[in-house]
Amino acid sequence: MFGIIHIDRLIPVLLGSLAVLFSQATLAADAEVEAALQKLLESAEVSAYLTLRRGEEIESGEYEVRPGDTLDSLIYRAFAGSGIKRDFLRQAFITANPRAFRNGNPNWLLAGVSLRIPTQQDLLNVVFEDPAQIDSAASQRHWIRYP
Repeated sequence: MFGIIHIDRLIPVLLGSLAVLFSQATLAADAEVEAALQKLLESAEVSAYLTLRRGEEIESGEYEVRPGDTLDSLIYRAFAGSGIKRDFLRQAFITANPRAFRNGNPNWLLAGVSLRIPTQQDLLNVVFEDPAQIDSAASQRHWIRYP
């Protein structure tokens, strides 16, 4: 009536069936996790949060440079609408943070460095020379004398 079932033949069949069921269950669980993450991220504006966080860093006067940041993008965030020429701002950043730029080049901003956002005094130091450091004889060298 009933045939003899060989266990050695049944075990691989059962294991194969379990593997298929397990992989389908894992895929379903992964899909559920993926859907939950997508729903969570849809309600959270991650880029807006990061922009706000970076803005708060800049307002605090210190900013940690991240890979992909450029000096011009930092200048735009820190001094947007100020009317100050970018060349002056670049020079103020370099003067305030000499170790943040390779060879003083504004195009070689190093990631991982903490930048100090230039203050009003830093900007004035770029535009005007410090009177204490001016050599009066050297400054008078180019004067024209009239008899």
